[in-house]
Amino acid sequence: MTKRNYILFNQDMLALIKEGKKTMTRRPVKSRDCCYSDGDKLKVFMWDEELDQFRKNRPEHFNTIVDNEKPELEIEVLSVKKESVCDISAGDLLSEGFPPVSGDPDGYLGNACQMQRFFDYWDGIYKGTDFETALCPEVWVVEFKIVEG
Repeated sequence: MTKRNYILFNQDMLALIKEGKKTMTRRPVKSRDCCYSDGDKLKVFMWDEELDQFRKNRPEHFNTIVDNEKPELEIEVLSVKKESVCDISAGDLLSEGFPPVSGDPDGYLGNACQMQRFFDYWDGIYKGTDFETALCPEVWVVEFKIVEG
């Protein structure tokens, strides 16, 4: 797997990162090795449909653009592990930017709603692929922090 020096997030997730409410992301396992490793510093760019098509269709040109463009911010990878998307914990949901639902005294309903919101969000991205949550695909869990500077 080719190492990457960038990562893409949509506008909503990028805002959560900037607010300090998202410190973890999951990415589908598409090959044996992850393209990120502990300690990597990654340029963060905002994903949009046009940018994604350019990345897929002309990767050699995309890498040149990424090398020369100013990123939204930079993050450092703290850890990378592989697990099923269905194994997400309550703590991981919070790190992914999905806080519990308020007004639930015992937290059970909040955790279930929190997980369903995450699964709905995930399936909104990967619906119709081998990465839908109903299939419990393997994912790379990437924990990160913002690089100050």
